[in-house]
Amino acid sequence: MGYAELSTDVAVIGAGAAGLACAVALKSLGVDTAVFEKTSLIGGTTAASGGSVWIPLTRQALDAGMSDTSEAAATYLDAVIGEWADPSIRAAFLAKGPEALAFFEQISTLAFKVRRNSPDYHQEEPGATDEGRVLDVNPFDARLIGAADLGRLRRPLPDHMWLGGMMLDRTDLLHLLSGHRSLKSAFHTLKLLLNYFRDRIHYPRGTRLVHGNAFMGHLIYSVRELAIDLHLDHSLESVTGGEGGVRRLQFATPGGKISVTARQAIVFASGGFSRNPQMVDQVRRSKNFEHYSMCSEGATGDGIRLGVRAGGHCSERYFSGLSMAPVSVMPDDPYHRFPHLVMDRQKPGVIAVNSAGCRFTNEADSYHRFGLSMYDDNADADANSPAWLIIDAKGLRRYGLGRARPGPSFMFNHKLARSGYLIKASSLEILAGKIGVPVEPFLDTIATHNEGVTQGTDVFGKGSNSYNRALGDPGLLPANPCLAPIKQAPFFAIKIHSGDLGSARGLVTDAQTRVLDVEGNPLEGLHAIGLDMQSMTGGTYPGPGITLGPILTFAYIAARKISRAV
Repeated sequence: MGYAELSTDVAVIGAGAAGLACAVALKSLGVDTAVFEKTSLIGGTTAASGGSVWIPLTRQALDAGMSDTSEAAATYLDAVIGEWADPSIRAAFLAKGPEALAFFEQISTLAFKVRRNSPDYHQEEPGATDEGRVLDVNPFDARLIGAADLGRLRRPLPDHMWLGGMMLDRTDLLHLLSGHRSLKSAFHTLKLLLNYFRDRIHYPRGTRLVHGNAFMGHLIYSVRELAIDLHLDHSLESVTGGEGGVRRLQFATPGGKISVTARQAIVFASGGFSRNPQMVDQVRRSKNFEHYSMCSEGATGDGIRLGVRAGGHCSERYFSGLSMAPVSVMPDDPYHRFPHLVMDRQKPGVIAVNSAGCRFTNEADSYHRFGLSMYDDNADADANSPAWLIIDAKGLRRYGLGRARPGPSFMFNHKLARSGYLIKASSLEILAGKIGVPVEPFLDTIATHNEGVTQGTDVFGKGSNSYNRALGDPGLLPANPCLAPIKQAPFFAIKIHSGDLGSARGLVTDAQTRVLDVEGNPLEGLHAIGLDMQSMTGGTYPGPGITLGPILTFAYIAARKISRAV
């Protein structure tokens, strides 16, 4: 590597959203900062995420005239989170969230637009809203960081790119599906294609980044502009010292071990522990079935583990130790995973059945609620995982299901059927046999569902609130936009498993991100943010972007606290 020792004011562990945001804030505030990443890629789990942030009362929401109040936001979080987390942490988030967002927009190219019609996940709770609290990151032109850094940026999920390398946001996808009916959409799609083919001459993939890839692209650009030292392939092995805030870190690298002196602070931002099976098993409600995480492979709990060794501790108070989501897996490639978040479960004519052939939850609820429902608290705790998503020919053609695409993508879907990912049958009886569920309960389930559709109601309440309806099919209004009968052969199924989008149990901190010992005393020079920090929500999930909103906010709070001490 060319060196055996380094020194810096602050060592940030992890090059995901939390780590890079904190490093950019620190350097902008005049603090010498270096970032150390375990893997060879930048971006962590955020790079493959939707890239949205949940922060109430931002400038964007106020400028758009959206009605919300700090009291309503606090009431909502209190109702959802309750006693599962320290209320002082969420109070700090609400107080500093808009300020943090404005700060990053001022010092970097990060920019956000408020999302219309994005309801909170718990519409039954007081203080919930339908819009104004969720913001989407603006696209990023990766030509600003060059081909080398684009190659280092963790790629989005393969199924979230078109033609192997073109990223599409929600607007692009709507134009793509409408290109044969609208001249405007056809022109939009043609422009995307021309720009993409131009990019592929010089770049490994398209340079127009959206969602989480755009979020990380903006941060990488700031890291390079601010000349922040960024070290990849540095696996943290130990942390020693602590007097006066000075600590020594030892890393394993491809070139050997190196020692780093952090003169002022260490910030743990290594992405939590979702890819550490032993740590995951400590918080899972059942260990009797397979579980798949969507997190990056570097999220093995290094920051949490070494923070505990340095005197910190993890909380035993949490509603869920993981942010849950149902996940489907390619039978021939268990590393190729698809999270069923917002594009299929909620659509009309899609239901989920368990191993008994029966429905068990509202399919249009949030991915966290759905994921938790796979852990059945009743008689058979393992009945709901794995489960099956069911759809008919009309629904598949119109909406798709998992990796199966809507529209005329027959060749692609045939390949999925041959692989065993997409199960196809000419009748419901045959489908039940292929997925291994009892025929009679399965047929009764379909019949009950179809009967409810004719009445516009559902026994599990699918489509009964604004969050459900926002992700259904607005073309079915004024009928229930989440309901349609399952009756047109052939019929299809996809197996879904318990999965997660990140861990929620981390190092206990105060509202200034300082790691606390078991007595509640702050450990000098140790901070934790992101998924290394005990979840602000206690493992509940109030709304879209509830991970990245606090990540950005507490990265800012940590940087402000540390910079005053330097």
